[in-house]
Amino acid sequence: MNIEKSGVLAFFLCVFGSSFLNLASAQTTPALADKSGKQTVSANRETANYLLIKEVSKRLLETSVSVPRDFLDKNIHSSTMAIQSNPKDAQAYMIRGLAYWRLEDSARASVDLEKAMALAPAFATPGALRILAECFAEENKNEKAIQALTRAINAGGATSLMYLRRAQAYSQAKNYAAALQDAEKVVAMNPRQRWALELRAHLSMSAGKYENAVRDLSECIKLSPQEGKLYADRANAYDAMGKKVQAKADRDKRDSLNWNLGY
Repeated sequence: MNIEKSGVLAFFLCVFGSSFLNLASAQTTPALADKSGKQTVSANRETANYLLIKEVSKRLLETSVSVPRDFLDKNIHSSTMAIQSNPKDAQAYMIRGLAYWRLEDSARASVDLEKAMALAPAFATPGALRILAECFAEENKNEKAIQALTRAINAGGATSLMYLRRAQAYSQAKNYAAALQDAEKVVAMNPRQRWALELRAHLSMSAGKYENAVRDLSECIKLSPQEGKLYADRANAYDAMGKKVQAKADRDKRDSLNWNLGY
């Protein structure tokens, strides 16, 4: 195993634990010989590479793991060496993209992740696509974020979190109708999803549906009763409905919370 591949495997093992040893061992399956006696790469080894990346993407979404900066830098270096040796090394692009993402370098991460998925479509798992979408969102590339999240949903990642992220991207892109549709899906899947309720409330406010906004903000307040901004937002909705008494009560509550928090 060369240094580039060793660095890639070390990255997986350090970040995601010994559960990768079984998959990693599959990559060292002895090569098969063809009729001419030449060695050919086992199909199992190639499959293991894809499975490894899929599992990495899944683990990245499920848990937050602290990784030393110098270790990420070393893996960026080893992946860069691999890419210089083989510009079509999809696995190296994937690893470098994930390392950049962990370093919050969204611009470089998105370039590498997109390249990896173009070279090896099997790497475009729902988890990896969500990471790519997060990078695009950080760069204010909302349309590309929407496209990545749509691909993730269509690839089997139709979770409430995916729809929430896409709703937020639609909202940033000022496509409020699509944002509302996705927010509705999130609430249907998880009625206590505070962020979806708050987003839906803001979208309802923009559409002049103030009663709907009050209802959703009231649910948010039940979930986060110490957050002053929610009371301020509901006060605005009450004002729009002409309910000045309720609006004042919410602003008083907001002020008391902000005072208690030292704001």
